[in-house]
Amino acid sequence: PVLTHNSFANQVPEFEAIVEGKTGMFFTWDDLASLTGSIRRWLTENHDRERIRKNCYEVIDTKYNPDVQIKIMQSAIKEL
Repeated sequence: PVLTHNSFANQVPEFEAIVEGKTGMFFTWDDLASLTGSIRRWLTENHDRERIRKNCYEVIDTKYNPDVQIKIMQSAIKEL
């Protein structure tokens, strides 16, 4: 899982892989209390670690692996 800030303009596109509570969570940009609270919350909530792991792999396997990215690029080229 990933924890990152919610200032999407200051992110690379990978933040799109984060689904709140399923593959990670967001904290408020430039807010230390929000960051520490989010870490504390993630570590104390009763997460099904195996389910979280599967959620993370699923996002990467369906959107961000090299094979999927090649197909996306090929499709974009065909449209030109």
